[in-house]
Amino acid sequence: MKKIFVFLGILAISMPAFARVKLRAGDNNKCFVNVGGINHFWYCGSQGSDCAGKKLRKYHDRTYQYHGDEFESEGRHFWCCDGTTDTAGKYVESTAPFSSSEIVTVDLGNGTCTYEKITNVCGDVIDEPCTAPTNCTDGTILRNDTCVTPCDGNTAFESTASNKCIECETTAYQGINNDKLCVKCDPATQFFDKTNKKCISKTSLKRISASAMQKCYGCPNNELFAECSSLFSQSASERRAASNYTQIIKDCYITEDSDSGTDN
Repeated sequence: MKKIFVFLGILAISMPAFARVKLRAGDNNKCFVNVGGINHFWYCGSQGSDCAGKKLRKYHDRTYQYHGDEFESEGRHFWCCDGTTDTAGKYVESTAPFSSSEIVTVDLGNGTCTYEKITNVCGDVIDEPCTAPTNCTDGTILRNDTCVTPCDGNTAFESTASNKCIECETTAYQGINNDKLCVKCDPATQFFDKTNKKCISKTSLKRISASAMQKCYGCPNNELFAECSSLFSQSASERRAASNYTQIIKDCYITEDSDSGTDN
């Protein structure tokens, strides 16, 4: 009798402890039921109504949830993962936000780029590393989504879409524009404007005066002659303020003493 009394005493202590467990999980945490008061069922995705050995009755509370939905009960917080209208998912217990993100920097060799890596409590990771640089290492520039070495000297990029540097000597019909592209003009209708670094129509040029042409007879080539003639078709104050004035005087063997008047 003494042994029976001890056993019953242990049973009397254990049973109330089990009864205090109100929130119970179904198989693989696909559902939960709180048995305190009127049973409340939570289902993650499509599944049968029984959960944790409890049958759903008409008078019970119920909540159907899908991927990204959440619930709290007994001080615990759960997220539904992968539950859909066709398949059952499972609940993951976490007090963290459903998803979190971090900025990741990728070293591309000659530059870097950054992207957002997203992870959720279900273990899903959206990780799509960037491949085009947003920052280039010293000595390179970003061009056409690639870090390239700038063209230098008499070289320029072949075209807007090309990163290739080609020789581009400045002449009356070609030159390097402000975007470091080698611009080729139509010789029949255009000249290359060295001041504005672009092709201009021949009809837009000022008429070259006879006196200007006489001043420039000593220019050693046609390109310099055209540049000199255009320069000396301007007023004295305009041409002397031009950036190429001193060089033209030198290259075309013009003495500044002979450069007099206001509109040669």
